[in-house]
Amino acid sequence: MSWVSPAAYALRDGEAEPSNAGALRNLSFVVKDNIDIENVPTTAGFAPLHDAMPAGDARLVSRLREAGGILLGKANMSELAISNDRLGYSSTFGLTRNPHDTSRNAAGSSSGAAAAVAAGFASFAIGTDTSGSIRAPAAATGCVGFRPTHGSVPLDGIVPLSPSLDTAGPIAANVDTAARVFSVLRGDAALKTEDLSASLEVSGEKLLEQSAIVMMAGFDGLHPEIGAAISNISRELSAELDIVSQHYAALFEHSPWPRLEKLISAEFGSALSRYLSGLSRGPKNLRELEERLRSGNFPATNRLRVEQILSAIARTRETHDDEDVFRKFKAFRAQANTAIRHALDGHNASVLCFPTMLCPASPAYDQTGTPYECAAADPYLPGYLACAAGAPEIAIPIGSTRAGLPIGMSILGPAGSDDMVLRIASRLEALIGPRVEPPELE
Repeated sequence: MSWVSPAAYALRDGEAEPSNAGALRNLSFVVKDNIDIENVPTTAGFAPLHDAMPAGDARLVSRLREAGGILLGKANMSELAISNDRLGYSSTFGLTRNPHDTSRNAAGSSSGAAAAVAAGFASFAIGTDTSGSIRAPAAATGCVGFRPTHGSVPLDGIVPLSPSLDTAGPIAANVDTAARVFSVLRGDAALKTEDLSASLEVSGEKLLEQSAIVMMAGFDGLHPEIGAAISNISRELSAELDIVSQHYAALFEHSPWPRLEKLISAEFGSALSRYLSGLSRGPKNLRELEERLRSGNFPATNRLRVEQILSAIARTRETHDDEDVFRKFKAFRAQANTAIRHALDGHNASVLCFPTMLCPASPAYDQTGTPYECAAADPYLPGYLACAAGAPEIAIPIGSTRAGLPIGMSILGPAGSDDMVLRIASRLEALIGPRVEPPELE
């Protein structure tokens, strides 16, 4: 944790006032440290922002509080939401470790949020996801992680990485909680306070009676134990559901990552500049941040991340044809959505399913000599489809490796199909059952 609220101590000491109102009554939560909390610095895991004081709560935090959620604190994260080979490392608060094996990382930049839920510290967490940072940490720690349709959740009061890709969403222990939290984040006024699980499962069951599930295959370098887990789940589900297989290359011949990376590069500097201008304390603009970066006063920062930020700052001073980047990405997003629709319509299917990550959690960057098997060039590859399309994807746990590392499976639908994806995920969660043991914590 990067900050612990007074409410956390009140809960620990049995002094918390119970809440009887709101869809999230008495559910505790943490938020990633790039999300604004009034009177608390938003460091985004980056030491040069140690005193970055926002003007107030992010809008989504206000919604969660109003719905009865109990804010326990802020969760550690990768520096400014990019890991650079130090997954979950923050120059402000150190390295996030995986509760299932502390020699392993907890995947992408929302690592602290996922670790807090996996360890039982909070009922749910709010992470952000630009290119996989909700779903991958959820998969690596045995949680449920939901990336909503791009634009469905307000992002004001959140340190940006790429506004065309960024979204925020829940990490939770089950689909019911994730669905409840998402409804609040989205601003659903009619959300009922009763348990959602029955309605979610029944709706999902009816959906799956009428359509198939496409199980994506053909991922190069897929870890054999993850492949076996996906195959076992497919075989078990096929007894009740129509499961069809399709090769991933039918959607994208090449990885979408280079296009996503180019967009992030084009957007990051100017987006960060706008965020800094709203701070009540700390660096108010890129020039002040650059002075801090060049001062040499923050030796714990990752050199690669500092170089990226300086490059982004320099880019804002130069002339670039960013409109061409945005135009090409808009066309690529349309292409990605068309590919999803064709894959679904060709099989009368509702959703695509696939391994959330191609390999289990890797050793933390400070671990040397730890055996690790991963033949994938990019373990995060499957998750780029949702980013490219701006589509909803939820990761659910489906088992563990022999070493006890969780395995996640993702469920993805077309842009705007969030409710359908959540209903189907609830049904699949019920059919699969719990298959990841809680971590043993000292």
